[in-house]
Amino acid sequence: MKRSSALILLLLWTIGSPARGQFVETISTEGIVEATTTAAAELACLNFSINGVCLYLVCTPAGCTVETSIQFRHFNPSLIVTSYNTLGESPWDESREAFGAFQIAANQGQFSILGVNPLSLAGGGKLSDDSQIRQSEDSLPDRSKHTVFKDAEVIGSPGNILSIAGSLGLPIACPPTDVFPFFPYFLSGADAFAWRSGLTEIVFPQTFIPGLREIGDFPFNTWGSVHPRQGFLNTPEDPKAGAVMAQRAADIATREFSPHVFIPVGSVPGQPAPGLDVFEPDPVIENDPENSTWQMLVPVTETTCDVFGTNDTANIINGFSTNRVSIGGDYAFALWRPYRCCETKGALIGTIEIES
Repeated sequence: MKRSSALILLLLWTIGSPARGQFVETISTEGIVEATTTAAAELACLNFSINGVCLYLVCTPAGCTVETSIQFRHFNPSLIVTSYNTLGESPWDESREAFGAFQIAANQGQFSILGVNPLSLAGGGKLSDDSQIRQSEDSLPDRSKHTVFKDAEVIGSPGNILSIAGSLGLPIACPPTDVFPFFPYFLSGADAFAWRSGLTEIVFPQTFIPGLREIGDFPFNTWGSVHPRQGFLNTPEDPKAGAVMAQRAADIATREFSPHVFIPVGSVPGQPAPGLDVFEPDPVIENDPENSTWQMLVPVTETTCDVFGTNDTANIINGFSTNRVSIGGDYAFALWRPYRCCETKGALIGTIEIES
């Protein structure tokens, strides 16, 4: 156990770190691995703890005994979530190359079937007047000069040194067993009708009742609501629009049932965990740092994590949008979620967890 711990720390600290606050227009897979590994090494996003013990039944010809192993808990950057202005132009280089053309074709195909000319639809970014919006999206009310539209993606993270170590069976690193690297769980281009119209969201009361599922504190500080989970938002701050779209896309992808075109996280085999029992996280929920946190990758590559919705109304100098405005309106985040794991000793019969 001690040798494994030392190996993990050595691997973390020997990885080079990107410049803090570095502005980038796009990011590569290598850059994602580097940034998330640095965030783990600096303990800003990891939240590593001993969470309790697992109980195992171990039987031999001489009889059966109960053995224990320590349960570890830490966050992993299991998903990369992007929100951006131009369909098919993800700020993650490899995602753009792999899925960009497919998203454009899927978007055009869906609206062509419905008899709508895709070229007449409102594009990404800030929509300057209501007439442009009404041209394509009459169903979405209360559009102002600050209405923003963005497409979004949720894709399995390439991981970092910690998740790779966990997939090799090192007993203090929990791999994201519910996430397959580079797998596209949600692509708004493939969910074109729902993401652009919002019509599938009318089944949720949160869509109509203010204050339900707000990102922030309603009514005095809210970045926007999770519902309706579509690509439009009224806000004067583009970085917050990027964050809200990312939260909405992750909300869709981490639930089993949503009226959208997506593949739920956990529905395909994720990273292996030889010799480990891994307990996977709950669906993403807003405003809860014990559930999930976000690390910005584009336009600023940061090595810290936080929840969206922080009250920055009195912080004019250093609010969330300060120095985080993307020229192209493109944003990328690593979504860190908590995993628990134990070294397997036999047949798992239960767990005893420490009250936090």
